[in-house]
Amino acid sequence: MESYKASLEQRREQIAGEQARFEQAKADSTADIQRLSEEKAACDKSAEELAGQLHKLRAERQKTEEGIRETERQISHLSIQESRDTARMKTIEEMENNYEGYSGAVRFIMKKRHERHKGVTADLMTVPSGL
Repeated sequence: MESYKASLEQRREQIAGEQARFEQAKADSTADIQRLSEEKAACDKSAEELAGQLHKLRAERQKTEEGIRETERQISHLSIQESRDTARMKTIEEMENNYEGYSGAVRFIMKKRHERHKGVTADLMTVPSGL
């Protein structure tokens, strides 16, 4: 009977030790669950902030792309205007060089450019501004 009592006492101590280990494991698991819950909450908050930043950046990108498109339209318009102005300037220069608008005799004389002919009267005169 003594050995049976000793055996039971030993088994009771063994069960108490196991119960203490299980309680410690349970406490550790609860602490881990709490820590992981806090980490998840922090990650969720970060994800929400990043989603907000992403939305803001997408809006900025769209605004920038619209600005780029508008600038490209302006560049295209100015390029066309420059081409027209350049063509007009060349036409006017050619007309001046060919003495367009003058009579045939004046054109003939001016194209021959003799030393005695300095130019047409309109080219040789200067008029004060305001007159």
